[in-house]
Amino acid sequence: MTASAKVQTILWRVCWNDCGWQKPSGGFKEPGYPADHGFGHEEWNFRLEDAVGGRIHGYIYKTRIKRAGATFRVVFFAIEPHTKERIVVGIYRAAEFIPPKDRDALYAAFTQQGIFQRRAAELRRATKMRYTQREALEFVHNAVHDPVLMIRCPVADVEISRTRIPLGRISGDQSVGHRFKSFTYLEDDTYFQGRRTRLPAGGRRWLRPQIGELSEESYYRDSTAARKVIIPRHRKLSNAFCRWLRTAHRATGIQERECIDVRCEVAGRDVLAELKICYGASERKAIRESLGQLLEYNHYCSRRPAQEWLVVLDLKPRRADCDYIDTLRTAWRLPLFLGWRTSAGFSFHPPWP
Repeated sequence: MTASAKVQTILWRVCWNDCGWQKPSGGFKEPGYPADHGFGHEEWNFRLEDAVGGRIHGYIYKTRIKRAGATFRVVFFAIEPHTKERIVVGIYRAAEFIPPKDRDALYAAFTQQGIFQRRAAELRRATKMRYTQREALEFVHNAVHDPVLMIRCPVADVEISRTRIPLGRISGDQSVGHRFKSFTYLEDDTYFQGRRTRLPAGGRRWLRPQIGELSEESYYRDSTAARKVIIPRHRKLSNAFCRWLRTAHRATGIQERECIDVRCEVAGRDVLAELKICYGASERKAIRESLGQLLEYNHYCSRRPAQEWLVVLDLKPRRADCDYIDTLRTAWRLPLFLGWRTSAGFSFHPPWP
C-alpha cells in the first residue's frame, strides 16, 4: 500500500486498556461485552508477537462495510475513563477481512504457538479468576471460528500510537459514533494524505549513535511468550535526557550504571533519574514502577542515596499524577520530581532544578 493510495477509512471504538491493547487489563467498566464479560477481544489487537504469516489478526464487531473484500484502513480509538477524551489507540493501514478458508490454519497456528493458552491465562488474571481455564480457553477458541476475529493486517502496516493522539486530529469536526457495535466512515482523509506509512524500500534506516549514547536501533528479544520486536524508546528517551542535561545544565549524565538509568550532578547536588516509557502502560503504572526502583537504588544494602530523585516519562502526566507526587513529597518528605519530555526539552513538577 502506498501513501497516496486511496483507501476507505473507518473509525472504530474499542474498550479502554492499561496494557497498550496487548492483553486484557481489567478494571474498566464499559457498556456491552466488556461489562458483561470483564474483557474485550480487542484488547489483543496490537499484540504484534501474535502475528501469523506476517499479519496481526484483530477484532471488530461483526459487520459489512462498503466495498467488502477490498483493503481498508481502521482507526481504533478508546475513551479515556477519567477525562472522557477520545484517544487514538492505533491504526491498521491495510486491513482486510479474514477469508473463511484461512480460519482453520489460523486456529492451528494459534494452538501451535501457544497463543490460545497464554491468552486464556491473561484473560483469567484480568478478570480476577472469574473463569476457569476451560471457560477462558473456550472464549479465545471461539473467537477464531465464531468468528470474532474479523480482520487481519500486515505487521508492517500496523501503527501503534506512541503518544496520546486526540481522535479529533484525524476526524476533524466530523461526528463520530461511540458505540462498540458500529463504526463511522471517515469523510475527509486529509490526515493520511502524503504521510509516509513505511520506510523506503531497501531496509531500515539505521541510526548511528553519537559517542557516549546508547544505540537506538530496533532489535529482537526472545521471551517465554514468543519472539517479539522491541522498539527501544527507553534508550531514545535516555539519550535525549542526557543531551538536555549537557545543553541546559552543563551536566554529564551517567547511563546504565549499577542498574540506574541516569545519574548526574546538577548545581552541586547528586541526582538519580529513573526513566519510564508509557507505551503498554499508563502514566500511573509507570510512576508506580519507578518509585519502587528509586527506593531500592537509594536505600537497598550499600546503595549511596541521592539528594534528588527524578521520575522522567515520555508523556506528559495528568494532574492526578502531579498531585500524587506532591502528596509523597509532603507526607513522606521524599525528594521527588516528576518530569516529562516536551518539544523544547524536559519539564518538571515541581520545577527542577
